[in-house]
Amino acid sequence: MEKVINLGSHSMFAARVLSIDADERYINEKGAFDISKCNLIAYANGGYYSLGKKIGTFGFSVRKKKR
Repeated sequence: MEKVINLGSHSMFAARVLSIDADERYINEKGAFDISKCNLIAYANGGYYSLGKKIGTFGFSVRKKKR
């Protein structure tokens, strides 16, 4: 662990990631991790929500158009 940051009601733990392992079923045909295959859920404001549909990419609003 790198650091523990006291935030009053709770603490945040910051750590350095040294390695990761992913089950083959989450790897796409290009060999990259595909988060959309993980059937993720989120909890917010008393409800659970399904995640997974990609709705955009970083910088997509400023990306140059292909010629």
